Amino acid sequence: MPRRKLFVIVLAATLVLPAMVSSGSADPRVNRPIEKHRTRATLTLTGSLLASGSVSVPSSTRCERRRTVEIQQRVSGVWGTVATGQTLANGTYVVELPNTSGTYRSKVLRRTLRNGDVCRPARSSTRTYQVGDDGDDGGGQGIFEIEILNHENTETLGRLVHRFVLDTADGWLFGDRVGYHCAYFFLNDGGANMARVTIERIPEVGYISILDRNGVEQNPQTECGSGDAEYEEEEKPADLADTVVRFLSGSSTLEELVFPATSPFNSNVWFELGEATAGEIEIEVYLGVATVATVKIERLSSAITLLVA
Repeated sequence: MPRRKLFVIVLAATLVLPAMVSSGSADPRVNRPIEKHRTRATLTLTGSLLASGSVSVPSSTRCERRRTVEIQQRVSGVWGTVATGQTLANGTYVVELPNTSGTYRSKVLRRTLRNGDVCRPARSSTRTYQVGDDGDDGGGQGIFEIEILNHENTETLGRLVHRFVLDTADGWLFGDRVGYHCAYFFLNDGGANMARVTIERIPEVGYISILDRNGVEQNPQTECGSGDAEYEEEEKPADLADTVVRFLSGSSTLEELVFPATSPFNSNVWFELGEATAGEIEIEVYLGVATVATVKIERLSSAITLLVA
């Protein structure tokens, strides 16, 4: 008799448990329809040669980040991949390319999310690039420019960080640009280089690039920057003033560089004086609250004096 009661209890349990499981909350991923999200891609060619752009997916921002982007060039009517990159969290990308004339496009590869949704592939419009479009025509005379560009959160922080415009008639000579992380130029007087100015990207901020226009690059490229510039965050001081660095020969000013409290090219950009000695001055470049680059001014000749005003 006790055995019969035990059998009845076990049988009842086996009937109740499935009902309890089936009445639990349903997994939302079960029988969920898979969504296919349309992707749009853009491409811009700048410098010599830098491909940048954005991947936008209005229906799913998760489809914008960590997307594989192929930069393709058309040769004899056939598209081939010349470089590959990946989008940042905001959907932007930057890819360095060989400096070659041609027609280019970006191709965003398909991606499947963890929930099963599909991020559709996309292609940008084609862009044609000609060597020399960036102004690097080998002349080396007249005005040349060095730009610091931002490729992240551009709607809020802006794309152009700052532009240095220099004239060889004033004694400025372009030195070189190495990759997209560093560039330098000289102040020349009487055929001798008196000072060197180096603009270097902070290593941690890969979304910043440095370009030149009308600058004649040396070949082979020479060393540029120390690679040890430190990343910092700081609120802009309320009483921040312009920093002026003068290059003096005796009592005469050969030239001067002005680092404004607020960049005329971007209201989110400001400059702050860092370490300063008789032979070297460092200026920190801020985008918002973050340092993105440094400007190092070095005296190369005892015939001049560096003065901060």
